[in-house]
Amino acid sequence: MIPPRAKAFVLAIAALCLPTKLLAAPDAATFTRSIGLREQWQYLTRDVVWSAHWTADGSHFFYRKTVEGGFAFETVDRRTLAKAPAFDQAKVARALGAALGHPVAPLRLPFAAFDYDADGTAIRFQLDETAWSCALDGHACAVVADPRRPRGFGVVRDLSVPADNRPALSPDGTWEALVEDNQLVLRKPGGKDAIRLSRDGSAGDFYDPETLVWSPDSRHILLYRVRPGYARQVLRVEAAPAGRLQPTLRTQLYPKPGDAIDQEQPVLFDLAARRETVIDAALFPNPYQLSQPRWRADGRSVEFDYIRRGFQQARVIAVDAETGKAHAAVTENAATFVYADRRFAHAVHGLGDEIV
Repeated sequence: MIPPRAKAFVLAIAALCLPTKLLAAPDAATFTRSIGLREQWQYLTRDVVWSAHWTADGSHFFYRKTVEGGFAFETVDRRTLAKAPAFDQAKVARALGAALGHPVAPLRLPFAAFDYDADGTAIRFQLDETAWSCALDGHACAVVADPRRPRGFGVVRDLSVPADNRPALSPDGTWEALVEDNQLVLRKPGGKDAIRLSRDGSAGDFYDPETLVWSPDSRHILLYRVRPGYARQVLRVEAAPAGRLQPTLRTQLYPKPGDAIDQEQPVLFDLAARRETVIDAALFPNPYQLSQPRWRADGRSVEFDYIRRGFQQARVIAVDAETGKAHAAVTENAATFVYADRRFAHAVHGLGDEIV
């Protein structure tokens, strides 16, 4: 006699071995119920908050949270902790709906994170890997063209695409800086005669104009000299491309674990002294990624975020503008992984000049 547990096991194996045609296929109602699961559960919670993001000056932070009927975006004053709507969601929903060609509910805006633009009159966000901008007065929403060179996972530049090398005007309007023949140069606005500030750039170790930032007092420039990594190209088949009946072959820049990635070396330039200072990398060895540099309002120092390859250390590196000496303003270590995005330092950026 077969023991009951053994009998159940034999029956289960037999069921798995039945021809596929004997097993009942899911009906339309089952598919519809499965597709609707997300709609049923994602609005059930209250006050579940997404990661907070900071304004550029560090005075406020903002986030999305669950509310009855959907999601709300709130902003918080860092000093008073007073809360307020981050923007008028009804106005943005109307403008976005008009741009997309279908209605958008104010509490169902199709993005989880956003940034304010430089003058605070619009927000920017991602929809299906496309950048969008919406005016906060509800005037219009539109796709934002990105002139920057694409990067695979943010760590390998696509050198087949030209960098955004539009001249960067100094805050006082006296000079404009750009890269020519892989070197940083300076010239009068609209002029042709250029002053070469660097001599060590080359095709294999070039100055990247997309990383160039002026100090607020127009006395210094910091940008990255880049040694390119391995541009691994991966092929993939898009089975159902939009507007086409046949599949198409796509090429994607796709660095894999262990591949050489772009190595970015911060370099500081003193315009008055025509001095170049290569920042000592002892505090940011083996980087996976360095953020875009940010200057302190008084121009005394510049900072950038550092993520070590392996994601077990994150730092905010501050560099003295006069000496070029670097120090770690913030360090976070972990035995497993450090979570840090491009806003890693914004939480401390506005806490006072002493932080950097």
